[in-house]
Order: sequence, then structure tokens, then C-alpha cells
Amino acid sequence: MIRIARRCIHYFVYDMKMYNKFVLIYFIFTIFPFLFFSVNITRAVSGKIFQLEVNSARAVIDQADKLLCNQLQNIIEETYTIYLDNDLYEYLSSDISGDNLYQTHLLESKLSTIVESGKALNASLYLTDSGKISRQHYRCQSLESARHMSWYQIMEKSGQRSLWHFTGTVGYYVSSIYNKYNSKDLIGYVVITFSQNRFLDILDDMCITQNSEAFLTDKNQEIVIHAGGSGNSKQVDKILAISEKEDHGSYHVVENKETDQTYILIQETIENKHISGMPRWVLSIALPYHEVTSIVKQILGMLILSAGICIILICFVTSRIIGSITRRIDKLNRNMQRPQKGDFSVNDMAPGCDEISELRRNFNFMLEMIEQLLEEKTQADDHQKDLELNMLQAQINPHFLYNTLDMINWVAISRTPEEVPVITSMLAKFYKLSLNRGARIVRLMDEMEHVRLYIGIQNKRYDSALTLKEQIPEEYMDCASMKILLQPIVENAVLHGIFEKDIPEGTITVSARLEKEETLAVEIMDDGAGIAKDRLEKLKQHKYLADTGGSGYGLSNIEERIKLCYGDGYGLEFESATGVYTKVTVRIRYVKYDSSFKMNKKLGGER
Repeated sequence: MIRIARRCIHYFVYDMKMYNKFVLIYFIFTIFPFLFFSVNITRAVSGKIFQLEVNSARAVIDQADKLLCNQLQNIIEETYTIYLDNDLYEYLSSDISGDNLYQTHLLESKLSTIVESGKALNASLYLTDSGKISRQHYRCQSLESARHMSWYQIMEKSGQRSLWHFTGTVGYYVSSIYNKYNSKDLIGYVVITFSQNRFLDILDDMCITQNSEAFLTDKNQEIVIHAGGSGNSKQVDKILAISEKEDHGSYHVVENKETDQTYILIQETIENKHISGMPRWVLSIALPYHEVTSIVKQILGMLILSAGICIILICFVTSRIIGSITRRIDKLNRNMQRPQKGDFSVNDMAPGCDEISELRRNFNFMLEMIEQLLEEKTQADDHQKDLELNMLQAQINPHFLYNTLDMINWVAISRTPEEVPVITSMLAKFYKLSLNRGARIVRLMDEMEHVRLYIGIQNKRYDSALTLKEQIPEEYMDCASMKILLQPIVENAVLHGIFEKDIPEGTITVSARLEKEETLAVEIMDDGAGIAKDRLEKLKQHKYLADTGGSGYGLSNIEERIKLCYGDGYGLEFESATGVYTKVTVRIRYVKYDSSFKMNKKLGGER
């Protein structure tokens, strides 16, 4: 993956056309962010609207909860009529039976009052002891007569003290009556019959969308009352049967895969701890997801349409702008290809003040400078060749060559003839290194070999009067150096230093150290006669003199060649004490030697 990413980046940076780069950058940093923000704004707006719908539904369900609690509380409180009459409750809890006409009439009156108030369709009392009522009445009956009723069967099985039961369009609230003195002794049941319409009206008001479903369920998720939608309770059963619900805190998202319908399900448990007998029902509203989000879709459509128009306009304008930029760049590119064919003429006036116009003007200036530099380079190359030729001519010194040949002749006649091949070989190697097949850049070790050969030849002539000490670390021997750099300085030290002493013998020490990171300082030190103070000052000011056998000319030649090869930051430095020593420091650029240096003319900065 990293390699693929690197290739993509490399292609984008170096290979992709400028027009395509601009278009890609435009899409990445303009269109994509625009789409990103549009999508996020749409999501934020839709989320806000969606949440408002959910909050609205939550407020409706809270209001319905309160209304249902009031209705349920009114029904439950009707059963308190029996408990609040102490005499009647005392009678029902006692073992007395027989003459009970008055109590029977009182019970019937109490139950009739509940019905006459309009709060119930019917109110009945079923007693376990039928002897407590003087006659069978449809409001006061024995418990035996209720055994076929569905509510009784549920009470018998569940053993609960109260029951809310619905059949058809009516509902029943059944409350158990226990003995005042023995809470385990069942006296009977008070049954309040009421119409479901009083609950259906509340649930109908909860249906805030066209196809929403409002319903009450018990603790077993059985539907108690259902309103709204198609009126089909099977649809609600399917919604409740779905076990996978996305929980969003205040609501759930339920998807019915059979009908491909998605609902927002909001539920609230009806609970009032201050009223006994209050059912543990759950009040629910199921809102079709598409109805809640219909307004969001309308807004989203408007935003998409607006965004599409904006993108088309932006693309058109941007394409024109990018085209105007790339056309000018292409023109500049064609002009830049002309110098490859040797055409350095300037024919582009580059009007304008922007960066491309500035680039074109700079390119024109560069062409002018190139022409000037080519001319200067030609002159510098000619001068370099003249300097190298002069140095080679200085190396092939007729006096040095005559003395060496005369020494060879003298050795052959008066001394051991076997030394002649040695001296001749040293002389041949000396001039071979001077020529070096035309290469201008050599290793520092080659320069030191040149110095050794020169000292060796002089020692053969002057009976080992010279001692050469080499103190150059091995790692610096591979440094690239211009040809014929050290030997002329050593020769100058021998002829005008050591041989100027009363006893013409001495030591030459060659050492090297690294200064900073890229500068190698090579020091040539002799213990000869030294340099006079006035002449030393002129040498420090690079005012070389062409006297004393041509030594000044040789130093001037080396200094100028160093400047041409390495730059102005490099050259010669002199230090001397008359009659004690002379030290010449040669500063060159520290660059490892490479075969590609052989034909190079300059080592200053780049190879």
C-alpha cells in the first residue's frame, strides 16, 4: 500500500499534466469539500427536523399518558365506594347473614350511583357469600354466577388482586375485596364495565401522521387498545414481534421486512405509584419513517438541485481559468525547448504581472545570462588550458631535466651502473604522472606519489639530503585533487628553502586535516631558510613575484588554478619564520574521488 501511495504521489507531482493537476486539485479541495459540507448540512438539518418530529411525538405521548392516567384513576376510584362506607364494609367483612335487605339495597344504590355518574356502563358486585344479599340482582350476585365469565377465569389463574380486561368494544376493571380483619379472606369482586371509546379518543389524538399507529400493550406485549393507521392490529403485532430494534435513546427504529416498512417507535410506561391497581401498560406510537422524513426529502432535493447548479457553474468558470493558465504554461514550455536545439534567442516579451509572466521574464533573462556565460566559459576554458600548458612546461624544466640526465650519465660512469635503470624509471614515472593521460582530476595519493618521485630524484642527485615525512590520514588519500598541485610547492620548498641554507639538507613534512565538513587543508612545511618578512606579506596578499627562479610564477599559477577548479573560498595560505621554517597550506574541497572526475574541470559545489 505504501509503495502504491508513493507511486501515485510521484505520478501526481512529476508525471501528470498541469491541466489535470489543476482539475484534480480543484475537485479535491473545492468540489469534495463542497459536497462534504452539503451532505453534512443536509444531515444536520434533516436530523434537526427529524428530532423535532420525535420530540413532538414525545410531547403527544406524554399528554396522552396523563389523560389515560386520569381515566384509569377515575375508574379505580369508583371501586373505593365500597371501602369508604365503613358500615357497609363492616357488614361485608362480618359473619352476619340473614336479614340483610337494607344492606343489599345499599349496595345496589352504591353501584347504581357509579353508573348514573356516566363514568361506567355498568358496576357489579360478586360475593363469595350469597347469604349476604337478600335477593339476586344484576348488580349484586353470587360469585358462582361469574365463573363462566372470562375475567373471572383470568383472575382465578393469575391470582392477582386487580385486572384490566378488554373484550370487543368494552372493558372491565375487576378489583378484589378482602375481609377487613383477614387480608387473605376474599369477600368478592367489584367489576366496573366501561366503553373503550374513552381510551380510543385519546389514542386517536396521538396519531399525528396519516398512517401512524397508537396502541396500548400490557406487560406481555399483548395489544390492549389500538387506534389509527389501517385499524389492523396484526400490523401492530408484527411491529411488536420484531426483536431487533435500533435504540436511539428516546425512540427505536423498527423495520418490518415483510412489508418493507420502517417505523419510529416511541414508548412510555403508564405508571402512577400513588394509585393501587394502576396497570403496567405501555403506551406506544409507531410513526412511518417515510412520513416523518418526507419534509427532509423535500429539503434534500432542493439542496441537491442548488448544489448541482453551483457545481456546474463553478466547473465552467474554473475550466476557463485553468485553461488560460495552462495555455500560457504550454507556451512557456515550448519556448524552453528551443535552447535544446541551440536557440537562445529571446522572442517572448511576456506581458502581464502575475507569476507566469514573471517566470517568462526570468526565463528570458536566463537565456541572456546563458549566452553570456557560454561566452565566458569559452574564454575560461581557453585560459585554463593556457595555465595547464604553462604548468606542464614548468614541469618539463630543461635545467631539471639536464641535471637529471647528467646525474644519470655520471652514475653510469663513476658509480654502480645498476642504479641507472632506477633513476631512469623514477624520471619516467615523474613525467608520466605530470601528463596522466590528459586527466585533470586525480587522487591525493597520486599527488603524493608525484612528490615522492621528485624527492627521490633529488636525493639521488644530492646524496639523500632531503627527508620526506608523510602525515596524511589514509581516509584522505582518496580525496579528489587537481593535477600537479603539491609537487610545485614541494619543489619551491626544496630549491628556495632547504637549498638556501648553509648546509643544504632538511626535512619536508606533508600533513592534512579536515576543516569544517567540506574543506581539506594540506600543509607542506620545510625547515629551510624561510621567507623574508616583506615578501611574506606580499604572498599573504596573493601578490606573487616572478623572481627567484620562477617560484612566484609557479605559486601564482597554482593559486589561479585552485580558484578556477574549486571557487573563491579555496587557495594558498603562507606562514614563515626566517631561518626556521616555511609552511604553505593548500585548501581544496573535500570530495571523494570518482572515475567521472577524470574529464571534469571544476570541483566547486557539484561534480
